[in-house]
Amino acid sequence: MNNAPTTTGRVRVTAHDAGNNTAASASPANFTITQSLGVPPGPTAQFAVSVHPNPMHSSSVVQMVVPSQARVRLTVVDLQGREIQRLAAGDYPPGSYTFTWDGSAGGRRGAAGLYFVKYETPSRVIAERLVVTQ
Repeated sequence: MNNAPTTTGRVRVTAHDAGNNTAASASPANFTITQSLGVPPGPTAQFAVSVHPNPMHSSSVVQMVVPSQARVRLTVVDLQGREIQRLAAGDYPPGSYTFTWDGSAGGRRGAAGLYFVKYETPSRVIAERLVVTQ
C-alpha cells in the first residue's frame, strides 16, 4: 500500500456487526480532492471526577481531572452536606490526580450508607454518588 500524499483517492468501507456479519462497499472510481480541509480541534478537557469501585467496601479510588489551572476542593460529604473527609484543597495545575479514601471520618471508620464526592472549583461544583458498604 502506498502512503504517499495524493489528491485523488477511492473509499472502501467494511462493516462488521455483533453477529459476525460483514458488508463492504467501495467507490467505483477515483475522486479528486480539490481543497485541503483543516481538522477541527478535538473536544476540550472538562473538569471531572470519578469514583471506583462503587459501591465500596474497604476503599475507593477518586480520580479528579483538572483541565486548566484552578483552585480546587475535593471532599467526601454525607447526605446532609457535612464534610466527612477532605481529599484535596488548593491550586492545582492541569492534570489528572488520584486519591484513595478508606471510608474513615476523623480517624474512625465511617458508617455504611450514601455519600457524595464533591469536586468544587470557582466556576462549578460536581458531585459523584458513592455507596459505602460494611
